[in-house]
Amino acid sequence: ALPKPPYFDAMLQMASDAAGRLNIFVRVDMLASDRGPVFGEFTSFPHAGQSLTPRGDIWLGSFWQTRDGGI
Repeated sequence: ALPKPPYFDAMLQMASDAAGRLNIFVRVDMLASDRGPVFGEFTSFPHAGQSLTPRGDIWLGSFWQTRDGGI
């Protein structure tokens, strides 16, 4: 088995909280950075979001505030 990444418990809690608030099936990707857990992306469907509308792209992009995706 692979070792758990740093901040695993915090990442799992954050992903569970985010997915639970959406109330839909969603995959939440989290990354371990030098500063702690970082949100990577979420998706509720395959195809890597290629069918996202321009409005959806703008809305999702509005949550990115730093180069690494953090707040």
